[in-house]
Amino acid sequence: ELPVISDSTAVLSLRRPFGRVLVGKAGTRRGAVKTVENRRSYPPFFGWFLVLSSAAAPKKADIEEVKRNLLAADGNLDRLCGYGESQSVLGWILVSDAYEGSRGDPWEHEGDVHWVVSDSIAFAVPVPRIRGVQSLYRFVRSMSEDERARLLAAAV
Repeated sequence: ELPVISDSTAVLSLRRPFGRVLVGKAGTRRGAVKTVENRRSYPPFFGWFLVLSSAAAPKKADIEEVKRNLLAADGNLDRLCGYGESQSVLGWILVSDAYEGSRGDPWEHEGDVHWVVSDSIAFAVPVPRIRGVQSLYRFVRSMSEDERARLLAAAV
């Protein structure tokens, strides 16, 4: 079942380039290479989340981590895709599980809760100029009417 944007849709804001490698290359389904999202707590629910690439500039250590993991997977750095578009909704991820400790995934960060991403849908064209913060929020309460209208129009 494909996700539908509604008033209760949750948006996960991520630092670049993690949003893009979690969602995948524009216009793809299941094109993501990052299989877990590291957070300090468990997700509020399991299901579909929209992914927002934050305005924060990528940190050198983050870029190096992504490059290292992409090179280890198959050597294809094309999936880095310019680090992700700033302040843009990139697409959907399906969070289906969460765990602490290690299962051997190279994207795990020690001490974090690892949200398992089992599916992703990248928008063909990201929805730009959407403000966010480094957190999870319900978009209806935090997006302007203009942002919400653009997101809904693009997702049809």
